Amino acid sequence: MRMRIARASTAVAAWAALPLLAGLAGSQTTRPAPPATRPAPATQPAGGPQPIDEEYRRRAAALDPADIEAHVALAAWAREKRRFDLVSVLCKYVLSLQPDHANARLLLAEAAQALNPAAAAGETPRRPRERLSAPQMLSDRDINRLKFYELRLDGPPEPMQVRFLRRQGEPPVEELVRQDILRQGEPLDANWTNVLERGRNEEKLRLIARETGAKYADRIDIRSNPKVFEDFRRHVLPLVNRGCARGGCHTGPDAEAFRLPSGARQSDRFLFTTFLLLAEADPPGGPLINRSIPEESTLLTYMLPASETRRPHPPLPAGRMSPAIRSRAERDYQLVLDWISSLRGPSPAYELDYVYPPWLSRRPRAGELMLGEDETEPEP
Repeated sequence: MRMRIARASTAVAAWAALPLLAGLAGSQTTRPAPPATRPAPATQPAGGPQPIDEEYRRRAAALDPADIEAHVALAAWAREKRRFDLVSVLCKYVLSLQPDHANARLLLAEAAQALNPAAAAGETPRRPRERLSAPQMLSDRDINRLKFYELRLDGPPEPMQVRFLRRQGEPPVEELVRQDILRQGEPLDANWTNVLERGRNEEKLRLIARETGAKYADRIDIRSNPKVFEDFRRHVLPLVNRGCARGGCHTGPDAEAFRLPSGARQSDRFLFTTFLLLAEADPPGGPLINRSIPEESTLLTYMLPASETRRPHPPLPAGRMSPAIRSRAERDYQLVLDWISSLRGPSPAYELDYVYPPWLSRRPRAGELMLGEDETEPEP
């Protein structure tokens, strides 16, 4: 109980100090003024409060003390303004409420380096960061299964090139499906019979996927890419390459937290492998692709500048990042949001042979393999 009271007192004290750090003595506020002898922040210019201090005071006064993410967003804003004194105070307050908040820890470490580089340089050297293994590429079978799993089952059938594979000694897939439906004890709908016997292949594909799931997925060769993947290629992947891959942040042996596959970026194999990694990634900040609440997708919020989102991209060791999308008003933002909204929901339970890289933060499903230490890393 004493520990809880102490932590709460610390948090309250820290929050009360937030608008005071920017030199706000004499302002219209009910919070106590800072001591007269308190020195000015290290990065604040001489001569009293600057325009940024007024803006900081306005933003800090509007914060809900319990809204952790809003405080982190304000810290990211202060980082953009190079006011690491404000970053430090905000992050310490956040960590007093949630000690394991990853973004606050990263921001606080950067602020400490900026405010006292000499002391930071004298710290005990950390262990070298382990390099992320290169993710292997998807096989043709897994690519075909991804196409199958991401088929939209509502609306008119999407025109696609589809071929049904017949195994030796077995009836056609259409007949197998008809028998399956009859075994369920339901009368065969006349429309189903018409589709299976005389429908276009994309109509048969829709019916088979809706009525039998993935049972016959390996007997259906989907030769063209469904619209959802072509939209991903046109509208989303270029932003991923421009933002996430820029400067090696998430590519190559020096990638941080997440690594994109190597290889020709125009190829289908790169397209589908990248899609799978993004679709399955579920880091502490939330899933990269949130099909339930598309606007909360971390992939989308990380593409925005800190001033446009409450969940900005964590600070990069190499310096400031260039957002792939500058504001929510941009067409690119709406294109990515529309694409995420077009995905099937909830997320399909993929049944793939793919071996996921060990660094990918996700929720493994029963029977899946993860790349272990004794397994050979795939060649780029």
